[in-house]
Amino acid sequence: METTPPPPASVCAIHDGVPSAGTCSHCGNFGCGECLGTMDGAIVCKTCVTSGRVNPGLTPWDRRDELGFMGAVWQTIKGVSLAPAEFFARMSATGRTGSAIGFLALISIPAGLVNSVTGYFTNLALAPMFEPFIRDVYGPPGNTLSDMVVESMQPNAFSSILGLFLYPGIIVVYALITGLLCHLGLMLCGGAKEPLEATVKTTIYAYAVTFWAIVPLAGSLSWLWLLVVLVFGLSTVHKSGGFKATFAVLYAPVGCCCAIFGGTFLLAFAVAGLAGSSGAF
Repeated sequence: METTPPPPASVCAIHDGVPSAGTCSHCGNFGCGECLGTMDGAIVCKTCVTSGRVNPGLTPWDRRDELGFMGAVWQTIKGVSLAPAEFFARMSATGRTGSAIGFLALISIPAGLVNSVTGYFTNLALAPMFEPFIRDVYGPPGNTLSDMVVESMQPNAFSSILGLFLYPGIIVVYALITGLLCHLGLMLCGGAKEPLEATVKTTIYAYAVTFWAIVPLAGSLSWLWLLVVLVFGLSTVHKSGGFKATFAVLYAPVGCCCAIFGGTFLLAFAVAGLAGSSGAF
């Protein structure tokens, strides 16, 4: 009676004779424990990583050739907005910063369009309502200051169109400045474990949440969520505590608010003192 020999045991595609521990989810080759690893929850082999077929540390936006343009945009926005800690843990801290800037400028276009349109029609609706109040405060028509204030409230199509074109650049500049300030804050509190490029790149991707300004009346909420995402991102990338990341995010805006409030208080106090001294004569 003839017997069928058992199938040969699978072996590693790289190390001859070494039993396989599994297969690569990308190329399908067998690999031993030394040749296989995990990335984003999938088993991949070192060959795919070193050849560039699989790129660890890339954001979905950097994988747009694989995911498709719209898929890469959406996966990046969703990852930053809903799972910032996981998104920034997978992201390489440095490299491809220019690609991140291009992404932010791109997704700012629809938000800029919504802001320009809503701003124009808001002014169109509110200008007639506020004109009587302005006239009561600054004077009747014919008064130069009164006319200037009323004119400034009138909707201006040219300004709205100009704002539409400038909006992406403004958002990118905001993100870069925020990155510089956050890195300075991390340095002040001893939380800067990565170079400046890592902080700037993190900040640029964190600004992806401003995309949700396309939803009317949601713009202010997206800016508040940006602060939370920044804390997650900086604490993850720099592997520092949440307190240090929170300080890096908030010290500049809180300091500015305190300076403005303190300056206003001192100015009012000085004016009151001058008025009191002048009344004494």
